Amino acid sequence: MQIEKSIAPPLSTLRPTKPTSSATFPVYHDLEASLAEEQQQPDNKPPATVAHTLAVAAGYAYSDAKTVSMMLARIR
Repeated sequence: MQIEKSIAPPLSTLRPTKPTSSATFPVYHDLEASLAEEQQQPDNKPPATVAHTLAVAAGYAYSDAKTVSMMLARIR
């Protein structure tokens, strides 16, 4: 199994002609806190935010590391 690492580009690179933050971008404005909170409550059903994030990650898992990091940057 090959393991790759990638750091997502800044939001200004992903949206060079638009603001880096709006009502719809990034998709979830406080994703890191939501994921950290769910890690501490493993018995509960994860909220839709966490499920959607994991689905996006799984959907792009067969792509290269750069694409995965870029798509997850857009969602956070």
